[in-house]
Amino acid sequence: MEEQLVDLAVETTIKEMNEQEKKEKEERREHGSWNVTVMLGWSAGDKQVVLFTLQAKIFALLLQVVSNLLIPDHEADAFNPPLSPFALYSPLDRIVLLTFSGLARWDGAYFISIAEHGYVFEQMFAFFPLLPFFLNVIALPLRACLGLSAYSALLISTAILNTLLSLLATLGLYRLGQHVLKCEVLASHAALLFAITPATVFTIAAYSESLFASLTFWGLLALEQASTIPAAILLGLASAARSNGIANVGFVTYYALRTCMRPGHLCSTLKISLVVLATLLPSLAFQEYGRQLFCNLSPLHDIPDHMITYGQSQGYRIRGVRGDLPLHCNTTLPGIYRHLQEFHWGLGLFKYYELKQIPNFLLAGPSVILAAAATLAFIHVQPTFCLRLGLQRKTKPSKAFVGFFRCSVFIYVAHMAAMLLIGLVFMHVQVLTRFLASSCPAFYWFAAHIGLDKAHSKPTPVGHTDANVGIGAATFLDTRPQASGILKRRGSAKAFALARSKNSLTCVAKSENLNGKLRRILPRNSVVGQLLDWTLLTRTERAVLAYFLGYAFVGVVFHCNFYPWT
Repeated sequence: MEEQLVDLAVETTIKEMNEQEKKEKEERREHGSWNVTVMLGWSAGDKQVVLFTLQAKIFALLLQVVSNLLIPDHEADAFNPPLSPFALYSPLDRIVLLTFSGLARWDGAYFISIAEHGYVFEQMFAFFPLLPFFLNVIALPLRACLGLSAYSALLISTAILNTLLSLLATLGLYRLGQHVLKCEVLASHAALLFAITPATVFTIAAYSESLFASLTFWGLLALEQASTIPAAILLGLASAARSNGIANVGFVTYYALRTCMRPGHLCSTLKISLVVLATLLPSLAFQEYGRQLFCNLSPLHDIPDHMITYGQSQGYRIRGVRGDLPLHCNTTLPGIYRHLQEFHWGLGLFKYYELKQIPNFLLAGPSVILAAAATLAFIHVQPTFCLRLGLQRKTKPSKAFVGFFRCSVFIYVAHMAAMLLIGLVFMHVQVLTRFLASSCPAFYWFAAHIGLDKAHSKPTPVGHTDANVGIGAATFLDTRPQASGILKRRGSAKAFALARSKNSLTCVAKSENLNGKLRRILPRNSVVGQLLDWTLLTRTERAVLAYFLGYAFVGVVFHCNFYPWT
């Protein structure tokens, strides 16, 4: 009986592989090359990662509702202005507040207040304007159609907008991974991990993480494809969403230098300048607007009385109220953001290194370890390429790699290392998790790299390199998660099928119990497959999943009730 099952599995596996090869050839013939990422179109991989992300965000929103209803709010010393006297004039408003108020905690309270009342207090200029703008775009028709108050409509628009943006960000990361890694399984698994990111609560709450991630991932993909205008628009919008958007100038500079050093390629100074200017201008313009608003004293007539009363009780600097001019008014270049970070949040060189902050360092520990390990691993595998900063005129044919250790990943690892260093030295260290998770594709690529089977995730030599950029040509690795939840290298079809069939025989009893039922109900992807086969995973695979899922779950429960999870 066992031999018959093995033979049947062999035949099935060979047939599947042949069909996969035919499909790959057809895709190459249709799109020209596997290396070309099709901006438009909808593949099976796209559907898989987007559907899983949608399910994950819906679950997170429901968890937020349940947690907000069952757990009393913590008395936090945080920005929490009173609601407008007209915010609860209907039963529907009360229902919305009861279910979605957990989305407006901590920094989320700033974004909602900015969307509702504009920039009233000076410290609000630490929060960039693109998210409040989009929240109002959705909230206005909600108010008109449902008769909601502004606050209630903004809460609903937060849930809708960030869910949609999370889908876009996941799809962008998936396609960027396909283009950069040239490894379908890593790109897919990394995108699935983004769906359950440790910063999950910040992708559903009134934070700009989802917005920034979607703009950044798609902007970097446009940059990879040398699409100047889309890259300029997307990266410019990203810098209008978060302050660290200006760090994307590093990508632009790197790609420009790499292009200039390719034999036979000419540098386009105009294109480079356009993208750099588009990336920097929104941030500088926003800071200049803040300086004009608080240094020239704009009128008070559009600020509600309850906001003025709250600001005065907290000692905030209020727009239009006379007093000592802030220090940033005397600077030549716009510097309100730096002033706010130093004055209101106490940021500075090693200022956060205090004994009382040890719990926050422990909270950020997993993200720090993951980012640091990714950097060191890449340097270990590609030392010469890193010493040359990824810039060289010609690469001799030599050993190259597929997946995370491709030369094309260098700039993404360098970006993540820079963000990690800045976070450790200057910032509140507990925000490193969402800081890295919303801006660094390499964060997920390395998590996928170590979170998959060792046979797949180790550096894979490739026979030749691209003479222009020194990037290894991709070899196809089997991307289908098997019943064991562990991905195998494409090799002998018989050996591959034999291993799968033997594992299936050992799991016959399980297929009839709850585990078997879950396999038929739950989505079929590598993350869910690993969860269902938890006992078959390595320690590293378990650690990666536990970190992502644990932080996602605990973060939602804590954050929406004003517990210290920022």
